[in-house]
Amino acid sequence: MHLKIISFPFGRLMMFIISILFCHMLNAQQNFQAGYIVSSQGDSIHGYIDYRNWEMNPKAVEFKKDLNSSIVKYFPLDIQSFGVLDEIYQSAIVQTEVSPVHINDLDNKSELIFETDTTFLQTLLRGSYSLFYYKNRIGKDQFYVKKGGGYDLLIYKRYLKEENGVNRLVENKIYIGQLVSYFSDCQSVQSKFKRLDYDKKSIINIFVNYADCINSKITFQKIPEGIITNIGIVGGVSLTNSKFSGPASFNYLTKSEFETSVDFAGGLFFDFVFSRNNRKWSIYNEVNFSTYSLESQYTDYVSSNNYTISDLQMKFSYLKMNNMLRFKYPVGKAFIFANAGISYGFLKTEVNIRNEEKHFSSIITYKYGPVLKDTRSLELGIVAGLGVKYNRFSIEVRYETGSGVSAYTALGNRVTRYHFLLGYTIGSY
Repeated sequence: MHLKIISFPFGRLMMFIISILFCHMLNAQQNFQAGYIVSSQGDSIHGYIDYRNWEMNPKAVEFKKDLNSSIVKYFPLDIQSFGVLDEIYQSAIVQTEVSPVHINDLDNKSELIFETDTTFLQTLLRGSYSLFYYKNRIGKDQFYVKKGGGYDLLIYKRYLKEENGVNRLVENKIYIGQLVSYFSDCQSVQSKFKRLDYDKKSIINIFVNYADCINSKITFQKIPEGIITNIGIVGGVSLTNSKFSGPASFNYLTKSEFETSVDFAGGLFFDFVFSRNNRKWSIYNEVNFSTYSLESQYTDYVSSNNYTISDLQMKFSYLKMNNMLRFKYPVGKAFIFANAGISYGFLKTEVNIRNEEKHFSSIITYKYGPVLKDTRSLELGIVAGLGVKYNRFSIEVRYETGSGVSAYTALGNRVTRYHFLLGYTIGSY
């Protein structure tokens, strides 16, 4: 199906709208939820806390006694703790280890590097031994055990060690020795330390096992948050335009005007949502099927009795994979979202026919063959879109530009698509 559409810089307009939308959404609106603070004198004051589902531990918290009251900002030295929803934060002055954490930044130094920091520690568990969590300024996970009036850091460091001219990753697992000492009165827990990783789930589990071992009551436990997978279907209409550019030998393509191809596009999506930051960020992956058609008739005149008429018929279908970073923001009971990423299109079927009718004086000859002898089997593209999600349903407008079908260096081909899509989330896991 073809449709004549007036050309306009839709791609640039889309990117401009996305930029404006991101700037607006990143200026995060307030999200006051019922909570409390514990003053420096130990008094609990109930009210409302501006909850941000923090990825990094907050350095301050905004509080209201009621929704009509003015905002009061508290820093760790101002209060003992605060709680909101299922999260509890404790003010503390702690030692934090700041050696490089990312594999590409690791050094060859085994020495620990400590800094003193004032922050709100997140409470993971309250029991005979209480466990706390802190993501420090370099994004390094740190776990603390409440001991006496202070907080002991469970120490862990990764670094590189050269052996026979090759750097090998070494882990300094001091935290295991610390926990062996803390839990020395429980033999059943000791056997679990050999396989103990330095992450929330593993560390919380060992504390729970210890509490069970000594029959100690756990008064609070924060359930670790992971990645939520939304699976669903998406379908709608695609509007495809194709433009060729190249030397005169390809005039039958470069000077042809192809109308917009209107087709169905649809498939499955897998949206991997990060729990923190109010589930605003996700990795959106899509597998879909799309197709488009190009038809044209071009006459190449040499003279009035010497010309060639080319009838072009092309149709390409793709199995596509879209990988995008998505950001969504609540507006009432709905969410607006923006996403951008990369598209991979694998050519599955093609119609590629050129009927050539050559007139020379009174002689007419016919020639049949492909429009393009060589076509590209993989189309790479960039995609970006805006949409609205309400409950299980979503609607999205998406822009895509791809590398097209030409496998010739001299013949450029740019394909642009505009998608209007409806989505439905089947389930979350």
